[in-house]
Amino acid sequence: MLHIEVQGQPQDIFPDRMFTYATRLRDRYQLMVVSLAILADDDPNWRPSTFTEELWGCKKNFEFPMIKLLDYHDKWEELETSDNPFAVVVIAHLNMLETKNNHEQRLNRKIELTQKLYGMGYSEEKVFALFRFIDWLMVLPDDLTKTFNETISHDHEVLKMKYLTTIEQFALKEARLEAERRGEKRGEKLGEKRGEDRGKLIGQIAMLDMMRQNNTIPHQQYEQMIAPLYIQLQALTDDPKSSRKRYK
Repeated sequence: MLHIEVQGQPQDIFPDRMFTYATRLRDRYQLMVVSLAILADDDPNWRPSTFTEELWGCKKNFEFPMIKLLDYHDKWEELETSDNPFAVVVIAHLNMLETKNNHEQRLNRKIELTQKLYGMGYSEEKVFALFRFIDWLMVLPDDLTKTFNETISHDHEVLKMKYLTTIEQFALKEARLEAERRGEKRGEKLGEKRGEDRGKLIGQIAMLDMMRQNNTIPHQQYEQMIAPLYIQLQALTDDPKSSRKRYK
């Protein structure tokens, strides 16, 4: 049985945890357990590989192999030419560490790595999975997220992905804010409270429409959720006088 632990930061009790999990797995499944540590932190000197404890002549010594992702800096060319999807994961992780204080550089590297996915011969599903990981790992502030989305969407049909990535999240956020702005503007004439309610309804409808277009919500569920929203919106639109009375 293979036991893998991915550790993102140095932790004194990590070797203890490796030993504990390995012994629990062995006890539970009665199988030989091979433990592997993948160290994803940014400290080149932290390299735990042994757990030892001793008391009253009783000694336990547990050794486990570990992989330090930082070591792959010296194998960058090998990573870039590899067709192993794990190479993309390592590149994304190293880029994340290197650009944590430079958002512009992170934007450029995220665009470059994402565009590279389409020329590596991966299946559509694998491209989607890797893009989702890159998008989750290499986080950008809102203004640069918008730039990233526009660049990638222009070159590739990323918006048609069936996963809800930040491109879709950002589009939904923009649609919701725009709808609320329209509702608030119209609310100046129809009553502020009514305008806000209408804007929120339009935003919710826009969000559901986007989710349906990207196949992130079943059609039946979409119909069940969208119908009452349209009924509420119609009530606010067709009967402004009665709506104003309700909010007085």
